[in-house]
Amino acid sequence: MMLINKSGLTDADEKKLFNRIGTVIEEKGKIVKKNEMGKQLLAYPIKKEKEGNYWLFSIQADPQLIAKINGKLKMEENILRFLILRKQELKKKETKAKDIKGETRSTDKKVKKKGS
Repeated sequence: MMLINKSGLTDADEKKLFNRIGTVIEEKGKIVKKNEMGKQLLAYPIKKEKEGNYWLFSIQADPQLIAKINGKLKMEENILRFLILRKQELKKKETKAKDIKGETRSTDKKVKKKGS
C-alpha cells in the first residue's frame, strides 16, 4: 500500500493518523514493513497541496479487511492519495518459463557448411 499524506502535518498529527490506520489494519492483519519515502513535490496540486509525504507499507490482510482499510483511507482528510496493490507470488511454472527463455537454444548455434 502506498499513500501520500499532507506535508504540513506535525509529527504528532502524523503519528495519530498512522495509529488510526494501524488500528484498522491490525484488527485481522498485520503491518509487515513501513517505509517513509520522504517529502516530494506533487505533479499537480491535490486538495490545494503542492507537496506530500510518501509512505510505503507492506501489509498482510484478507480481502474483507482490505475493503475496510480502503473505506478508512477515503475518510481521512489528511491523506491526499493512496493505492493498495496485491503482491502475487510467482508460480514454479512461470519461473521455469523465464529460465528457459533466458537460455540459448542449440538451434541458434551456427551450422558449419560442408567442405569448410
